[in-house]
Amino acid sequence: MAAMTQPGSDPTSDPTAPPAPVGPRRQARALGGTVGSGLSWLMVATLAVKAFSVVNIAVLGVLLSKEDFGIFATAIGVAALVNVLRDGGVRRILVQKGSSRYAGLIGPVYAMTVLLNLLAAVALIALGPAMAWFHHDQRFVAVMGTLGLAAAFYGPGMIYRAKLSMDFRYKAVAGLNAAAALVHYASMIALAYFGAGPLTFTVSLVIVALFEWGLGMVLTRDPLLRIRLRLRLWPALWARAKWLILSALALALLRQGDYLVLGFLLDPRIIGIYAFAYMIAAQVLGLVAGNLQQVLMPAMSAFQHDRTRHARAALRVSGAIVLVASGLAGGIAVVIDPLQQLIWGGKWTAAVPAAQALALCFGFRLLVTVQESALSSTGRFREQFVAIFLQGIGMVVVAGVAGALFPREPGLIAFAIGLYIAIGVSAVAGWGLSRVGVQPVAFFGAIVRPWGVLTVLALALITADMAIQARGLEAWTNHPLLRIAALGPIYAIIALVSVRLLLAPLLRDIVTIVPARLRGPASRVMLLGKAQNSVANASASSTLP
Repeated sequence: MAAMTQPGSDPTSDPTAPPAPVGPRRQARALGGTVGSGLSWLMVATLAVKAFSVVNIAVLGVLLSKEDFGIFATAIGVAALVNVLRDGGVRRILVQKGSSRYAGLIGPVYAMTVLLNLLAAVALIALGPAMAWFHHDQRFVAVMGTLGLAAAFYGPGMIYRAKLSMDFRYKAVAGLNAAAALVHYASMIALAYFGAGPLTFTVSLVIVALFEWGLGMVLTRDPLLRIRLRLRLWPALWARAKWLILSALALALLRQGDYLVLGFLLDPRIIGIYAFAYMIAAQVLGLVAGNLQQVLMPAMSAFQHDRTRHARAALRVSGAIVLVASGLAGGIAVVIDPLQQLIWGGKWTAAVPAAQALALCFGFRLLVTVQESALSSTGRFREQFVAIFLQGIGMVVVAGVAGALFPREPGLIAFAIGLYIAIGVSAVAGWGLSRVGVQPVAFFGAIVRPWGVLTVLALALITADMAIQARGLEAWTNHPLLRIAALGPIYAIIALVSVRLLLAPLLRDIVTIVPARLRGPASRVMLLGKAQNSVANASASSTLP
């Protein structure tokens, strides 16, 4: 078993010792080649399930009530604080040390993960009655109980995914992600159809956790049974993990801090509207964030000893992901109003402004992923905690103030939170990346330009559409399907032309990570010339291209 032996190594050596550096040429290939091909495989898999994701949201929007969404949002906000115990950060240590240390570390890492999973499960189940009493709704007992079961089964799938990423088996990771997503969506639709209500969201998490456990075992051929606990390593692992645990807590505040605070301030129907808008806007994050994290962390760990290349690659990735996310977000913001009319017949009209405000700013949330990968891959766990803590506390404060000022206006709440993400989260991310050598001026130049170009375009089209609807020119101009057919292509065409004319260097960076067979045609379509691996050659120039 791979978990038992490590050919050519000293079994008495300390697996937590820093790995030996490798040459810069190999480092460049590791970051450029693996990030490019790995992210492309993961993006292809994600695109394959996004159609089902849209169907899932459409069906849930019909079958579930605003209160169902509100109960789940309130529960997941509280559960997020407990779920930081699910692995205690030790999984990141496993990835950061690389596959060469896997055999020596998997025993204590897996044992600690299982222990923490069980602690989280007990805490979540115990919170159920308390939340039912506070909110005067007994449904919270079952909701929190099923969240606890999901936490108990979460560990194995997480370890298997980390192992596949460490071995750069991105095709397998893509397959695991796609299959798990399909199971998740299918189970939610089935549960909603049979009247599960808010349990639709939580029972499906239990199903997915069990599915990932089984499929991960098949892909790695490792049942995680024949492992050594190596108790002597536990103190060292805990010492390294403490900052990661605190970072996980801070990250929970950033990701679900708004749900946590708003769940205690707002009526369930109001937070349900906000949660539905968040789900729509989060399509931007779902397409890029998880895949980016699984590729960047192991690749940057292999590149950690060359500060210059590491910093320049982080800078290029920051600009490229904001460009991709802003393009997707603009498309969502432009068509969500007529789409809502077409699919839900006005049921979620109040969620439209909130979804637009969140979507247009969510691209900056992805910078947290780059920040985490850059700092963790170089062992800067303390700086990582400080950065995420500031971002998380800011989210809680802004959500609390906005909820208190606008308790009946989910659109204004979302606008305040989106503005904080655009300004506050990105500012702290700039500070975090400066710790690994990224210049703040270059960083903000790389992210503001693509966001500004695409956001101005989206806002212009939204304003024009609102003006046409207000004037009521012809009845046919109000038909949702016609509005989608007009707004979607217009936005796509103008966005592509604008990006090609104004942001060609960043577009070249994006072209380098598409699948190899499509790279040449994509370059020719966008008139970019011969595609080059600009990420792998990040050290070739001293400034952003």
